[in-house]
Amino acid sequence: MSFHRRVDEPAEKHSYVCSNYRKNTNACTMHYIRNVVVEQIVLDNLREVIGYVSQYEVEFIRMVMDTDVRQRNKELAKQRKRLSEIQTRMKELDNLFQRIYEDNISGKLSDDREYSGRF
Repeated sequence: MSFHRRVDEPAEKHSYVCSNYRKNTNACTMHYIRNVVVEQIVLDNLREVIGYVSQYEVEFIRMVMDTDVRQRNKELAKQRKRLSEIQTRMKELDNLFQRIYEDNISGKLSDDREYSGRF
């Protein structure tokens, strides 16, 4: 939905129109919703939520906190996985550096190798 208004129209006539229909009239039927209707729906919904919170404040707080804890745990799990991946990669690089060092010391890899800037 995209917001549609004309300068010469009153605010009550402003509306949200189906973006799909505006781009390709064959892909969708014409449908829209007036801005004042959307505002009323949002306002009614806010009143309903505020009423619920007022009536069940303790339960609502617990619900919000539980949701927050779940979200934080999910994020923590992602970060732990990423940390594990990084630690694994660091061990791989340490092994490679050790092998390069040993190859250099044993003479398999000469000191006069220059970095060409390409891989």
